[in-house]
Amino acid sequence: MGLKDVLKRSIAKREEFKEMQNRRMMENKLDELEKSANERELERFIKERREENIKKQLDGFRKKKQEEFWTGNTFSGKNIFNDQKQILKQPNIFKLESTNLTGSGMFFK
Repeated sequence: MGLKDVLKRSIAKREEFKEMQNRRMMENKLDELEKSANERELERFIKERREENIKKQLDGFRKKKQEEFWTGNTFSGKNIFNDQKQILKQPNIFKLESTNLTGSGMFFK
């Protein structure tokens, strides 16, 4: 029963969404019919100008991001190895002596 209920709800949601889309499309068409040709043309120009501004801003952000990638330091955190030079120069205390292949004579006796 649970699966059937889920499927019924999803189908109902899809149908409701389609109905809302149809209502919205009809309202937009009616609004467009009420406007004069000059108003529609003016709105089209405003929309085009807005899209151009958005595109310019996006291009600027993309260019800035690309420049930072190629020229800037992409790692903004602190370098943890700068202060640890003494630790890095110490011998490895966890290395076993038997793992040294050159001195142990492991293979040839």
